[in-house]
Amino acid sequence: MEVLYGLHPVEEALKAGRRRFEQVLVARERHDERLESLVALCREAGVRVRQEARDQLTQLAQTPAHQGVVAMVRPQEFLTIEDLYEPLNPGATACCWLWMAWKTRRIWALCCAWPMEPEWTECCLPSGVLRR
Repeated sequence: MEVLYGLHPVEEALKAGRRRFEQVLVARERHDERLESLVALCREAGVRVRQEARDQLTQLAQTPAHQGVVAMVRPQEFLTIEDLYEPLNPGATACCWLWMAWKTRRIWALCCAWPMEPEWTECCLPSGVLRR
């Protein structure tokens, strides 16, 4: 399990919906509108909420800067480069291009699941706009 702590990090992780929450622990001593809205958000997402003593939260977060909120989440899963090459459609050949924009230092990937033309020159998209 991984630990997320702090009102904003836990709230944003819930809104993003990319993490699997085991439970959210809130400080028994804290009662305010921000915490109430976070608890409501947890309930909407089907995440279990428990009240604990602030000392217990400090021990779990390993810092007193948890703002009265600690979430136990499963480790985040990332795609590997091999995942990009897996076909999206089992009956088709997948193709993938990586394009680096050196000025912005971002890597863009475009994947499609259409059959490739011979010699791997372009993806069979309308007007052949993608070339290797």
